[in-house]
Parts: sequence; C-alpha cells; structure tokens
Amino acid sequence: MLTPFVEVIGTHVLWTGPTIPVLGTLDVSTEELRNGLFQGLRLGAVGLAFAAYALLLDHDRLLASAGWARRSTVAVALATRLVPLLERDARDLRVALRGRNVELGPVRQLSPLLAGSLERGLNLAEAMEARGYGRAGRTRAPRPPWRARDWLALGAAVVLVAVGALWL
Repeated sequence: MLTPFVEVIGTHVLWTGPTIPVLGTLDVSTEELRNGLFQGLRLGAVGLAFAAYALLLDHDRLLASAGWARRSTVAVALATRLVPLLERDARDLRVALRGRNVELGPVRQLSPLLAGSLERGLNLAEAMEARGYGRAGRTRAPRPPWRARDWLALGAAVVLVAVGALWL
C-alpha cells in the first residue's frame, strides 16, 4: 500500500499528487504498483511459511534434533507454542469484558494478559523443573524414525531455499 508513495520509479504515471517538501511529488506509476504487489506477495509468502512452521511442526522432534542448540531451540519452540494461547486469552478477555459491558482501551487490556502470561510462564517453569530440565544427566525420549514424508519435506525445503537464493 505504501510502496507507490515512498518510491519514485517508472515512467508510466497514473496519478500525480501534491508536492511535499521533504518527499517531493507524490505520484503513482504502474511500475511502483507492480513493485508494491511483488513485495506484498513476498511478505505474504514469508507470513504463510511462518504460519505453516508454527502450525505443522512437531516441536518435540525439533528439540530432539537440535541437541547442539538446545536452549535456543527451547526458547523458539515455547514462543511459537504460546503465541496462540496468548491470542486465545486476549479473545476470551474481550468476550468476558463485553459480557460485563466494560470497555477497556488497548493499553489497559495488556495488564490482565501480562498477568496471565506470567502465571503461565511460572507454571511452565515449575513443570520443566519437575521434569529435570537443566540437570547434568538428562534423559532422552525414544526418537521415532523419519518417514518418507519427512524426507520429502526436507528435500522440498532445500529446493525452495536454492530457488529463492537463485531468484534473488
């Protein structure tokens, strides 16, 4: 949406707007629209890739496969698991407040969400401690063998990264 107003490219001008002292003349050209559409599609593709990652990935297998970066992987896996819970908590809070005919601003809604997140984090930390996370002698769950679908997904990911690198 903003690309035609912040770029100055192209010769096929569709609309010429006002002249702003710092930015210059605001105009919209077909090249700017094409470039904006392209960048928007790229952003949408990245968003869909991260959504697929968050929804389709088995986080336990991810943790098991990345033993060399275990703490970083735990942080990423916990964050991607807790984002949908935070969204659900926000939706439930809005419904509860609407049922009581109470309107809170966006900043005031953060306080109960933060309290709920801290409570959930404390419960998660207690559960991890009870399961022995961080002890020197760690136990391992049995690893399920890779299926054909896993190998296909790995191959497709390598091909997509190679195509993306060559395309750029």
